[in-house]
Amino acid sequence: GAYEGVEGIASLIRDASGRAVAGLGMPVPVFRMNKVYSSRLALLLKMASSVVSYQLGYECKENPIHNIEQIRFRWKQNQLESGSQEIT
Repeated sequence: GAYEGVEGIASLIRDASGRAVAGLGMPVPVFRMNKVYSSRLALLLKMASSVVSYQLGYECKENPIHNIEQIRFRWKQNQLESGSQEIT
Protein backbone atom coordinates (compact mmCIF):
# COMPACT_ATOMS: atom_id res chain seq x y z
CA GLY A 1 0.00 0.00 0.00
CA ALA A 2 0.89 3.65 -0.15
CA TYR A 3 1.76 5.71 2.90
CA GLU A 4 1.60 9.48 3.11
CA GLY A 5 5.02 11.05 3.59
CA VAL A 6 6.95 8.08 2.18
CA GLU A 7 8.55 7.63 -1.24
CA GLY A 8 10.42 4.65 -2.55
CA ILE A 9 13.16 3.70 -4.97
CA ALA A 10 13.53 0.23 -6.45
CA SER A 11 15.62 -1.78 -8.89
CA LEU A 12 14.94 -5.06 -10.68
CA ILE A 13 16.70 -8.34 -10.01
CA ARG A 14 17.07 -10.57 -13.08
CA ASP A 15 17.78 -14.26 -13.57
CA ALA A 16 20.17 -15.86 -16.08
CA SER A 17 17.63 -15.46 -18.90
CA GLY A 18 17.26 -11.73 -18.19
CA ARG A 19 13.74 -12.12 -16.85
CA ALA A 20 12.81 -9.90 -13.88
CA VAL A 21 12.32 -12.25 -10.92
CA ALA A 22 12.39 -9.86 -7.94
CA GLY A 23 12.92 -6.30 -6.89
CA LEU A 24 15.07 -4.53 -4.35
CA GLY A 25 13.52 -1.42 -2.86
CA MET A 26 13.86 1.09 -0.08
CA PRO A 27 11.25 3.40 1.43
CA VAL A 28 12.43 6.91 2.30
CA PRO A 29 10.66 9.67 4.25
CA VAL A 30 9.66 12.49 1.88
CA PHE A 31 11.45 15.13 3.97
CA ARG A 32 14.80 13.40 3.26
CA MET A 33 14.24 13.01 -0.48
CA ASN A 34 15.81 15.43 -2.94
CA LYS A 35 17.36 15.00 -6.40
CA VAL A 36 20.89 14.34 -5.14
CA TYR A 37 19.78 11.89 -2.44
CA SER A 38 17.40 10.17 -4.84
CA SER A 39 20.01 9.70 -7.58
CA ARG A 40 22.66 8.44 -5.13
CA LEU A 41 20.24 6.01 -3.51
CA ALA A 42 19.11 4.80 -6.94
CA LEU A 43 22.75 4.16 -7.89
CA LEU A 44 23.34 2.19 -4.71
CA LEU A 45 20.22 0.05 -5.25
CA LYS A 46 21.16 -0.59 -8.89
CA MET A 47 24.60 -1.78 -7.83
CA ALA A 48 23.15 -4.04 -5.13
CA SER A 49 20.58 -5.55 -7.49
CA SER A 50 23.35 -6.07 -10.06
CA VAL A 51 25.26 -8.22 -7.53
CA VAL A 52 22.19 -10.35 -6.77
CA SER A 53 21.37 -10.66 -10.48
CA TYR A 54 24.96 -11.73 -11.21
CA GLN A 55 24.68 -14.42 -8.54
CA LEU A 56 21.55 -15.65 -10.35
CA GLY A 57 23.51 -15.88 -13.62
CA TYR A 58 22.61 -12.54 -15.23
CA GLU A 59 25.38 -10.56 -16.97
CA CYS A 60 24.52 -6.86 -16.94
CA LYS A 61 26.39 -5.00 -19.65
CA GLU A 62 25.58 -1.46 -18.50
CA ASN A 63 26.32 -1.96 -14.79
CA PRO A 64 28.66 -4.97 -14.45
CA ILE A 65 29.11 -5.25 -10.69
CA HIS A 66 29.72 -8.71 -9.28
CA ASN A 67 30.59 -8.27 -5.59
CA ILE A 68 30.50 -5.94 -2.59
CA GLU A 69 34.09 -4.81 -3.12
CA GLN A 70 33.17 -3.42 -6.55
CA ILE A 71 30.25 -1.56 -4.95
CA ARG A 72 32.58 -0.03 -2.34
CA PHE A 73 35.08 1.02 -5.00
CA ARG A 74 32.48 2.64 -7.27
CA TRP A 75 30.73 4.27 -4.33
CA LYS A 76 33.99 5.91 -3.22
CA GLN A 77 34.68 7.02 -6.80
CA ASN A 78 31.20 8.52 -7.01
CA GLN A 79 31.75 10.41 -3.74
CA LEU A 80 35.06 11.81 -4.90
CA GLU A 81 33.65 12.89 -8.26
CA SER A 82 30.57 14.51 -6.76
CA GLY A 83 32.24 15.89 -3.64
CA SER A 84 29.27 14.69 -1.64
CA GLN A 85 28.98 13.11 1.78
CA GLU A 86 27.72 9.68 2.84
CA ILE A 87 24.01 9.00 2.71
CA THR A 88 22.79 9.09 6.29
